[in-house]
Amino acid sequence: MGSCQLFSNLSELKSFVITHHNTIDICHETCNNDNNNKLNIVYLRYTIGKVKNLRPLVFSCLDKLENLDISNGSLEIIENGAFNGLEKLKSLTLSSNKLTHIGRNIFEKLINLNSLILRNNKINNIDDQTFDKQTLSSLDLSYNELKFINKYTFYGIECKHVYVGNNDKLIENFIAWNVDESKIQTDCIVQGIIQICTKLNSLSSVDVIIHDFSPDFPLPSSKLELSGISSIGRNAFNNSNINAHFKVLEIHYTENHEFIIYPESFEGLINLEDLILNVGAITLTNNLFDKLKSLNAWNFDEFKIQTDCIIQGILQICTKLNALSSVDVIIHDFSPDFPLPSSKLELSGISSIGRNAFQNSNINVYFKVLEIHYTENHKFIIYPESFETWRIPQFTAAHMNEKYYIEKHFFAARG
Repeated sequence: MGSCQLFSNLSELKSFVITHHNTIDICHETCNNDNNNKLNIVYLRYTIGKVKNLRPLVFSCLDKLENLDISNGSLEIIENGAFNGLEKLKSLTLSSNKLTHIGRNIFEKLINLNSLILRNNKINNIDDQTFDKQTLSSLDLSYNELKFINKYTFYGIECKHVYVGNNDKLIENFIAWNVDESKIQTDCIVQGIIQICTKLNSLSSVDVIIHDFSPDFPLPSSKLELSGISSIGRNAFNNSNINAHFKVLEIHYTENHEFIIYPESFEGLINLEDLILNVGAITLTNNLFDKLKSLNAWNFDEFKIQTDCIIQGILQICTKLNALSSVDVIIHDFSPDFPLPSSKLELSGISSIGRNAFQNSNINVYFKVLEIHYTENHKFIIYPESFETWRIPQFTAAHMNEKYYIEKHFFAARG
């Protein structure tokens, strides 16, 4: 007796579980060709099985199926058409298998699908528009090997909750993914009285969890130290109920890929004075710290900071975070006897002179006048090392048109 005939005699059977079996094929051709042999099963679970490939129409006799669970097995490949005939399916679980690729069109016939669970596989590639026209309450892609999601991966999907956590090499970029950040799974931990929440290892919020917390509540520390995050999300602190309390922010990150922060990452940290980033590779852009009006110091490797250069005549003037980093002539085979048009260097749009800004310049000996224009409200910063190897024969005067404070021996490094 074939499985088709066997199940047809069990017309009241609604739920069926298969374990430790070599096949999931309960819909043979005889069932597919005979409408009288359609089965009434609404729940099918296949677990700890050895099936590696789901062929087309493998479930075609289960047109009443609402819940399909294929988990904890050896499944590697899903062919197009494997789920054809399952128009009533609401929940599909394919967790803890060996899937590496999710192709386009695999789920297109599942017009009533509500929940799609693909967690704990080895998925590293998802075709564009794979979830097009799907309306889901939950899509779970966590615990896979995804490294990249592009703007077409989630194209056309309507989904209330997307889970992408614990893809260790996947970097948060919700805007590039073309997905609403509010739909991404949030994971929270509690440290003392503070709740720290992340989305895909990106810091999303920091709040005190005390009921009726007020601004005058004495926190144990004004320092916030974080580890295990790969980025600071946009507006991570903007709605925090304690953003005004933090004066020191220190972050530790040891992975090989780049740590990501945005100018909006610091929105709301109005009293932050010290920023310590022990995070490895990072790209810092000019407007990154615009929101940190109280910042006095930051600590990171300056050679990881993005350099921006402009050309003024024959001069190339480079800055890092609006701090002057170098001034050089860009003429090929430039020599010391080349006649420069002026011995005066006039600069604007910078907020500081970096340490050793002139040290390796090929024309530092030429300048006799340095004039800087700066109109912002926060402090202009210069260091003794800012004038390292500044080889003017005699520094005759320093003119400043605002209140200033000069430490003893400030210009000693001039030489």
